[in-house]
Amino acid sequence: MQAHNIFSLIDFLNSEKKRNNLTILDLGYGIGRTAEKILYFKSKKNINLNIILIDLPLRLTIAYAYLKKIFPKKKIFLISNKNEIEKISLFKGEKILLIPSIYSKETSREFKIDILHNQASLSEMNYSAVSMYLNYFVNKNLNFFVETNFNNKNYSNTFLGEAKQIFSRDFPVPKTHKLLISFSRVSAPKYVTKIYKKI
Repeated sequence: MQAHNIFSLIDFLNSEKKRNNLTILDLGYGIGRTAEKILYFKSKKNINLNIILIDLPLRLTIAYAYLKKIFPKKKIFLISNKNEIEKISLFKGEKILLIPSIYSKETSREFKIDILHNQASLSEMNYSAVSMYLNYFVNKNLNFFVETNFNNKNYSNTFLGEAKQIFSRDFPVPKTHKLLISFSRVSAPKYVTKIYKKI
């Protein structure tokens, strides 16, 4: 479902804005299944698509093994230090970059991101961490911000026994972006998907 939403935005940027070289950043992506599905949809289109996955180092190694098995011919880079980020160009060929979250600032400086995606991890962070990531990536260069996070007051916001999940309606989304659509899935009503568009 989420991969389909993201690919619809990719298709829009490609057909309406005549953009065929795009970069997606997936923040807190799990093992890379969303990236896998996006690349599946993309295989039917003439689009050069780079995907950046940002997460904790242990998750990165799992995602690397998973994606390398599925896409053995794709250029997949497991970044271990910030100097490597500066040496990679996203203008030639398609690449998948797996970058530790400690290099988020460097990533935001080096690469132009077209679509930022987050599924269920921003609401598990504290407010200052959410603010930091949104300030890094939601800027005048970003076309769309797609997020699915906790946003239903009828459900408990307790996370891992005691921590409180942040409602996505309280995220400090910069004024460069406006809410385009908001919807929840029947199968997961406590989570709401929101798509923000650059204004």
